[in-house]
Amino acid sequence: MNQKSGGGRGIFGKLFFTLFLAAFLGMGSWFTYLMVEGFVYQIGTSLWPVLDCTILSSTVEENPGAPEHEEPYTFRVRYRWATDFSEGTSDVYRHGYYGSSDIGEALRLAQRYPEGAQVPCRVNPGAPDSAVLELASSWNVLWIFVPLLFVAVGAGGIYLTWRGPSSLATSRLGTSISSRVSSSFGGAGCLAAFFSVFLIFGLLIFVPFFAVPLAQSWSASGWAQVPCLIEYSAVRTHPGDDGATYSVEVLYSYEVGGRQFKSSRYDFFTGSDSEYSSKSEWVQSHPEGTRTTCYVNPEDPLDAVVRLGSLGLALWGLLPLIFVAVGGIGVAGSLLSLRRKGKARARDVSRPSDRLPVHGTGPLVLEAAASPLSKLVTGTIFALIWNGITGIFVWVAVTGWADGEEMGCLALFLIPFVLIGLAALVNIPYLALAMVNPRPRLTLDKRRLTLGSSATLSWRFRGATRRLRRLRITLEGIEKVTYRRGTNTRTDTNTFATMPVVDLPAGTGLESGQAHLEIPPDTMHSFKASHNEVVWKLRLQGEIRVWPDVLTEFEVEVEPPAR
Repeated sequence: MNQKSGGGRGIFGKLFFTLFLAAFLGMGSWFTYLMVEGFVYQIGTSLWPVLDCTILSSTVEENPGAPEHEEPYTFRVRYRWATDFSEGTSDVYRHGYYGSSDIGEALRLAQRYPEGAQVPCRVNPGAPDSAVLELASSWNVLWIFVPLLFVAVGAGGIYLTWRGPSSLATSRLGTSISSRVSSSFGGAGCLAAFFSVFLIFGLLIFVPFFAVPLAQSWSASGWAQVPCLIEYSAVRTHPGDDGATYSVEVLYSYEVGGRQFKSSRYDFFTGSDSEYSSKSEWVQSHPEGTRTTCYVNPEDPLDAVVRLGSLGLALWGLLPLIFVAVGGIGVAGSLLSLRRKGKARARDVSRPSDRLPVHGTGPLVLEAAASPLSKLVTGTIFALIWNGITGIFVWVAVTGWADGEEMGCLALFLIPFVLIGLAALVNIPYLALAMVNPRPRLTLDKRRLTLGSSATLSWRFRGATRRLRRLRITLEGIEKVTYRRGTNTRTDTNTFATMPVVDLPAGTGLESGQAHLEIPPDTMHSFKASHNEVVWKLRLQGEIRVWPDVLTEFEVEVEPPAR
């Protein structure tokens, strides 16, 4: 019997995957170059000599309602330094600083660098008029791992697409072991890198934009409630390619301990969205000169907010959590697969003869048609694509409703698509749970299986086999017919033979065993043509209580009888 295996991709398939992965490589390389260029400049700035500087002026420039390309609040500073050989002045606080949307940040800088203070600054020895008070945060270097992941996925994927057989595996045994090591690392390792992109992307969105604001809102609910005066309020419009988004811009003053303070924080959720009506309502009810209540941090009077976060904004945090869940499950599953395959290789190296690709009689280890990891990857990709496309239309419906438009027909149309998307998302953790199921290994005592012949089927499970409650193995013959009806192409499937091979309850040695397998002589052998196909499969089901069952198929090839 000959076992089918996935052959190499054709030249057009390789070119398609190369172009697809080249987009990852090119995009990642470009952003990596830009970030490295900035880091090199930052390292060069950190090597400038440190001198004592005197602050000549320190103010905060307030410009609420500034144009979109400008920051409304900017810390303005000017300082002077002098040595025995030169002196100069500068107004650069930090390279890349152009202001902030938060007046509190600018006011803190003005407090840190008051007029007349003696502070350290860094001066460019090659251009004495170039100096900075502070360096950019060294933590920014961590962001380089994001484009580097795209580089790794692109470059690694292209390499695996075009690589040939290992030239180091000179012996038949060496080739077999080397190919298994390569396929294990190349498949699961690249999948781990692929899913890590989803994980990191989801964390980079969820943590700073949702988790931290939610924690801040929860903490601010216990802050002191202080009367404040609205000095400016407006809805800012942010034009975009996919339509405008909106945010509330506000400036208010308040008094703590006899001192006047100002804040421009509306809530802890930064950014903007397409929901306009509630923002406009708040601004209309809080025009300039309105007295209201704001929440002030008793430990830092500059830390204030006029509105706590809403549940609606918190619910949007579930969207990046989908990426976190998909990425985390995928990475964990890929690493678990690598670990299991490594253990399997360690057990098999001492007795590899049954896996050698030789002809003739002898045992044959069957390979599963689809591994739990591949099922998880397929289900995840389907869920992401389906929900990504559906989510666009759901977003249109939600924003339309928020703006008072009639969206009933679109909502009714979207209901079945949303339900399918939810089912696809629910299926992901189900498939992830199935990855920790016991793994079956099936072996036939002969390589050639013909019509009317018989063979001995052996099975062995790895993993938590004590959870198995029943084991069923059936041999099925399946016929597939492809035909055209009008302009449509259809494929009909018919199971023409179903033969029980194993049916054992718990407590009867499910972990391993043997069974007799017979192929009826009056059936059809394996066959494949352009419109017809006959496939023989061993279908294994291991029932597990309150858990996904072990469901695995093994394709076998049945040959015509010898003449």
